[in-house]
Amino acid sequence: SNAALYLTGWTVGSDERLQHYVDLANRTEINAYVVDIKDDDGYVGYESNIPAVREIGAWKSKYNVDKVLKTFHDNNIHVIGRLVCFKDPVLSSKKPELAVKSVNGGSWRDNHNLTWLDPYNKDSWPYLIEIAKEAVEKGFDEIQFDYIRFPNDGSKKSMSFNTGGKEKHEIINEFLAYAREQLPGVVLSADVFGIILESPADTEDIGQYLEKIVKDVDYISPMVYPSHYAVGQ
Repeated sequence: SNAALYLTGWTVGSDERLQHYVDLANRTEINAYVVDIKDDDGYVGYESNIPAVREIGAWKSKYNVDKVLKTFHDNNIHVIGRLVCFKDPVLSSKKPELAVKSVNGGSWRDNHNLTWLDPYNKDSWPYLIEIAKEAVEKGFDEIQFDYIRFPNDGSKKSMSFNTGGKEKHEIINEFLAYAREQLPGVVLSADVFGIILESPADTEDIGQYLEKIVKDVDYISPMVYPSHYAVGQ
């Protein structure tokens, strides 16, 4: 079993911090780290050779991926790659046809004025999975999908979807099934809202239905931090 901490791309991009976390793992029960492949800023954190990523300038040199993976693996540390999926302000703004639409026309925006990918539009799916495949080739030991959901902040009433008659949770599960099919033999995990552990079905209206979201992933990581709950819950 893994005892892990989450590290951003910027953190592992510092030689001093990288060594600190190697030392920490070597002297404690920590034996794994979650490291950003693509964060919710929409940028892959290292130089990507995927044409679709390069075409829209969707990578930043936050860290040297080969060096970081080698350093951790040389110390028997398991590296889990965090891949933010549908909260991608870069792809959704560069290719607005892939974005959640607004009933008022144009792209819908959340409370931070950011655009999101529309999970119902499968044209963005291969982009996300190509990034996962490249990360696996680089040597990440596991892919952890984050933001595999619909937006939950901002005006929900003004979002417009072409659902094709499918529920939100059905399309999210289809994405995970597609990921599983495209990444055979890869350990896959999913970050989910902690609240779904006590809400029936997809009450939160984000596309996460506990009993169904686990079908195509090996692990789920329910996010049980206070900001996700109402007072006294």
